[in-house]
This record gives sequence, structure tokens and C-alpha cells, in this order.
Amino acid sequence: QWSMKQFDQSYAEQLFELREMLETHSLQHFLNLPDHDPRWLQAKTMLERHRLLRDNIGNSFRMFSQLDRDFHSLLLSAADNIFFDQSLEIISVIFHFHYQWDESDLKQ
Repeated sequence: QWSMKQFDQSYAEQLFELREMLETHSLQHFLNLPDHDPRWLQAKTMLERHRLLRDNIGNSFRMFSQLDRDFHSLLLSAADNIFFDQSLEIISVIFHFHYQWDESDLKQ
């Protein structure tokens, strides 16, 4: 059953803690990927996309959320765990609905 939760400081901290645990674990797996794994090339391409966005943030700040999601998805993919992938979906939904209402400070 769904219920609406207030996105307060405590909720944000708990969400961050979950994300930190998943991504720290996934990072260990990512760093142990073989050199020929295609995700290394994806990471390089993503770094270039981040730099391009950084240099054009004034005109393209709305692209950040997709780029951020792509980054976290790539990182979590190294754990090869469907539950990690599903947690990213849930976290993305939470952030999407939290930020869709007020974009006044999105550029920051």
C-alpha cells in the first residue's frame, strides 16, 4: 500500500545512506572490472558528457538529472544485482517527484 511521506531532513538522510551503501559496494565491483569491459568506455564517455554539461550548464541544466541517473545506473550495473537496479528506479522516482514541483534552484 502506498502512502505519502514528507521529504524532510531525516528522509533525505536515510535515502542518502541507502544510496551510499549500494554505490560503495558497486564501486568496489566497478574498480575490479576487467580492462576490456565496455563499461570503462561508457564511463569515459560519461565523463566527457559531464564536462560538456559543466561548460554549458546555463543553457543545459535540465540535462543534469538524466546524466546523473545514467551515472548512477552505470555504477550500480557493476554489482550485477537486480535489486540494486530496482532501488535506483525507486530513488529516481522519489527525486523526480520531489523536484518536479519547484525548479527555482535547479541551476544551483
